[in-house]
Amino acid sequence: MYFKLIAFFTSLLFTHTLIAQTDSLKLANSLLLVGLKYKRLSDYDCAKHYYHRALVIFKNIDNQEKIADTHNKLGSLYNKISNYDSATFHLFKSKEINELLTSTEGKVGLLKNFVNLSSLFAKQLDDQTAIHNDLNGQN
Repeated sequence: MYFKLIAFFTSLLFTHTLIAQTDSLKLANSLLLVGLKYKRLSDYDCAKHYYHRALVIFKNIDNQEKIADTHNKLGSLYNKISNYDSATFHLFKSKEINELLTSTEGKVGLLKNFVNLSSLFAKQLDDQTAIHNDLNGQN
């Protein structure tokens, strides 16, 4: 099943690559979708790869809403794998961009940022408590 899914997304990406030679936004959105599918499959390295590829394209076409959204997705992903420095960077970068946006999408993006930042801080606190308990023999 896993290999069929990978083959499907690879062919999907190839198809969108051909189409997207003239439409970078569609290609970047496709890359985000592929990254999301890999995240759901817990293949976080592949998810990061596709998110970063999408981010480059969004930056090239200067789509601030999508840049912010992709940073938010990366921050959430890095939080999931306990890479707190990268999670913090991407979540705050997304928040910074969303604060400058006047669109509804920017405001919704800010809400997502706050949810993900709360999750990040809670997870860091849990990990610090666990480390403290381990060091003090309180399991």
